[in-house]
Formats: sequence, C-alpha cells, structure tokens
Amino acid sequence: MKKALLSFFNIINIVLYFIVIALWLSISDERVLVLSVTILTLIMTVVLLVVQRDKFKHYYMSHHFKMLTSTLVTTFLFFSILGVVNYLAFKNPLKKDFTGYQVNSLTEQTVKVTKSLDEKLSVKVFSKRDQFANIRTLIELYRQENANVQVEYIDASLRPDLVSSEQIFQLPAIVLEYKNKKEKISRLRELEFTNALIKLSRESLPVIYYVRDHQGPSVDEKNPTDLSFLKQLLVHSSYEFKELDLLSAREIPADATIVMIWGPKSGFLKEEIEVLDQYLTRGKSLIVGLDPTLNEDVFRNLRDLLITWGVRIHNNLVVDPKSNVRGSNGLAPIVKKFGKHPISEDYSGQVFFPVVSSVEYADSPFHKGVMKNLALSSNESWGETNFQELKENQVTYTPDQDRNGPLSFAGAWEQSDGNTRIVAFGNSTFVTNQYQKMVQNYIFLNSALDWLSGDDLISAFDRPQLKEEPVFISGPQIGIIFYFSVVALPVVFLITSIVFYRRRRVL
Repeated sequence: MKKALLSFFNIINIVLYFIVIALWLSISDERVLVLSVTILTLIMTVVLLVVQRDKFKHYYMSHHFKMLTSTLVTTFLFFSILGVVNYLAFKNPLKKDFTGYQVNSLTEQTVKVTKSLDEKLSVKVFSKRDQFANIRTLIELYRQENANVQVEYIDASLRPDLVSSEQIFQLPAIVLEYKNKKEKISRLRELEFTNALIKLSRESLPVIYYVRDHQGPSVDEKNPTDLSFLKQLLVHSSYEFKELDLLSAREIPADATIVMIWGPKSGFLKEEIEVLDQYLTRGKSLIVGLDPTLNEDVFRNLRDLLITWGVRIHNNLVVDPKSNVRGSNGLAPIVKKFGKHPISEDYSGQVFFPVVSSVEYADSPFHKGVMKNLALSSNESWGETNFQELKENQVTYTPDQDRNGPLSFAGAWEQSDGNTRIVAFGNSTFVTNQYQKMVQNYIFLNSALDWLSGDDLISAFDRPQLKEEPVFISGPQIGIIFYFSVVALPVVFLITSIVFYRRRRVL
C-alpha cells in the first residue's frame, strides 16, 4: 500500500512539473498563482526525495543512472545551444511577410517614422487583461524597429486611478508620451498609431491653406467631384487645414506651410498673382493641380507665374495608348514609372490621372532651381494640342505639332539658393471623392505634401479592403504551442525511447 501511494505521489509530482512549465509559458503575469504552484511542486519533490532516500541512493549508484545523467547533460547542452541561437535570432530578427497586402508587417512609411525616434517613447496600454495579447501583436512590430519604444500594459479594471488621471473614457486606449508631449488613441490600428508618432515628433503641425472662390471643388461637400474625403485624410495625417481667399488677402498668413491651388475653374486676377509671388519669395511651398482647359485658357497668368519660378504646366492632353484605364482610349493614363525624387523614388503603387496635362521644367532667368519628374507616361504617349480631335473622337498623333512621350504628369521644383518648393500636377480630379477607393492616388499626393512641408516622414493612409486578415495568436496560445512542440513532444519521445531500450535489455 505504501509503495503504491508513493508511486502515485511521484506521478503527481511529475505532472505538476508539466503544469508549472505550462503556467510559466501561458500566464506568467499571474505571478501569485504561478509561484505558489512552483513552490508547492518543489516542496513536494524534496519531501519525496527524503521519504525515498534509500531507494534513490541505490539508484544513484547504478550504471543506468550514470547513463541517464550523461544523456540529460547532453540534452541540456543541446537545448542550451538552441536557446542561445533562438535568443540571437530574437534580437536580430529576419522578417518576411508573405501576405498579399503585407498585413502582418508595417508599411515603409511607418518604419521611417519609427526609426526616427531618437528618445524614449513611452507607450501605456489601458485595456482589459484578455485584450493585451492582440494589442501586443501590433506594438511589438514597432518595438522591433526601435528599442526606444517602451511599453507598459495596465489592466484598467485594477487601476481606475490611472484611467481617471489620463482622462480615458473608452477602452482599449493607448497613451503615447515623447519629449514631454502626449497623444491618446482609441483605434488600435497602424494608421492611428503612426500618425500619433508623427504629431509627437513634429515641432508643430504643418498648415495647408486651400485657395477657394475660384469655382473649384469644395473641401466640405461630399459630392463626387468635391474634396471632402481628401481633407479628412489630411487632417487625420497630422495636417491643419484652412481656407484662403486670395483676393481679399493682402498677404498669405505667416503660419502657412503650404498653399494649395487645386482644380480651379476661373482665372486669377493680377492682385492674386502678386500675393502668390510674394509668398513664394519668402521661401514657402506651393502645390498646384490644374486640369486641361479645352476651350479658352483662363489660367494663363497663373501659368506665367509658375514659369518665372521654373515650372511649366502645359495646356495639352496626354494620350497614352499603352498604359491607361480600359475604355478611356488612352485619355486616362495609368502611371507605372516614377522619377527619382524623395516623393516618388520608393513608390511601388499605381496612380491614374483622368484627363491630364504634361508638366516640365522651365529654365527661368528669375529663379534658379532644380525640377524632378515624379510620374511619367510610356514611350508611346504624346501630348495632344488639337482639342478639336478630342471633340470629334479622332485623337491621333500629329508630327511636329504634338509632343512625344514619355511625358511627366507631375513635377517637383526646388530653389537652388533658397527654400521655395513647388509641386505641380497636370490634373486635380484624381483625388476627388469619386476616386476615394483608389487609395494609391491619395498616398501619392500625401507624399508630395510631406515633402513640401519639409518633412520626410510619410504617413500612410489605410489600405484598401483586403482579402487577407492578420493572424493574431494570444500569449497563452503561444505558450501552449511552445509547451507541446518544444517540451511535451520531446519528453514523450524520450520516455518512449527509454521504454523500448529497457524492453530490448529484457529480451
């Protein structure tokens, strides 16, 4: 009876060790429970060794124990080497995201922002404990890019005082602190997290002044041809957005980072051109999007102003029979070739322009600068200047009259001896509300605005609707997977080997 009872407790003790391992791997945060079970298991082991000391003493002196000891030491050394290799791999990870839309990794823009953090970024996560694992999945991607990201997980139900002091009204929430500035987000996505980092890292938010009252698209209306969606995205991407009436303004406000002239329909007066020229003379930034005017060119004085600063927006129509939206007869080109410039050199998407003019450098004697092409048409394209052919639906290339491709749809000009920057587009409608599902169009424009603001940190908009979803594995699930694959299965194989070995000895 005593022998059977001791055998039973020995089995219980072995099972407890497996439970302890599982607890440490899956719920290590529950320190009281885990430590209690661990201490109980060790005490039970000591008691069993004392009670069975004679039996164990005889076993210690046996040849079988020496063989077992040698095997265990070899196994320990083997797993120690594996542990060192695993640690080095953890500290220097090689990552590859095989999903179609890279949903299990950070975008290139986010990586740039994260790596730019040169001081400690404090990240406090407020949520229920069972939500920690999924949140950790996202934040760990940032920690892998920069060791300055330090994270603290706070169980909101246990620390209502901290929740109240941080004025958190919705869970889960993340509070980020960097250089004595704080940002709080409640939507746990890469877009919100990265934009919060941009806000924290900037001295102040760049201000975009949108020129209105030229019969252009509204930034508040939600009609297909308006720009309310663009404005919303820019505000979410850490820009301040204001409207400006050039005619009534004697000068453009000093806090303006960028002036935006986008899709006007009526021309500009001499007084407005003078205000713009004075603004550019102060070393500021301007972005212009002009659509082709098939009748009278009402933007001649605006085009002339841009020419004096080294930028020419032609009033022509780029036709690209090789790369275009199906059914457009080449009039809605799709851009697949991008220029070498901070705005476009790392760009890997596709942008399309519905009816677009060409843009090129103008060698102006007034202001010296360098212009780079951002988006180019194919070699088979041309710049159509005879709009009558368009009206008759017989658009063809005319030698000595039309311009040969490749042609640029957008260009970035930078002053050689100053700070003035200009980005010009031969189309404005590619970012109107009707194309809000064409996310690459918006990313491209946003990149241009970031360059104009003097900020190389580019914030990405949301990806389009995805077919794949990221795989989130909780901490307990990871622990159980590790427990069975790395601990339990090897032990089972070891016990099986011992059983077969002993049976062979008997036979």
